[in-house]
Amino acid sequence: MTETTKTKTTKHAASPFGVPDYGIPKFEIPKFDLPNIEMPEAFREMTEKGVAHAKDTYAKAKVASEEAADLLENTYTTVARDTANA
Repeated sequence: MTETTKTKTTKHAASPFGVPDYGIPKFEIPKFDLPNIEMPEAFREMTEKGVAHAKDTYAKAKVASEEAADLLENTYTTVARDTANA
């Protein structure tokens, strides 16, 4: 007494991430045209000063992190050497 039952399967289109979309409709993001306007000189100067300040701060942070890494490396080397000699 064997009966075979066929189940109806629907194929879903796979998303680019490998997850099925389960028949959800796809919506497009509306495209808005940005107005073509000239920025005032004061705004441009303020932006350039902000970028220069960010670059300066990044350079200082990079130097400080490299010094901290060197300090940790030297400390570890000293502790490892003194532990081996003890």
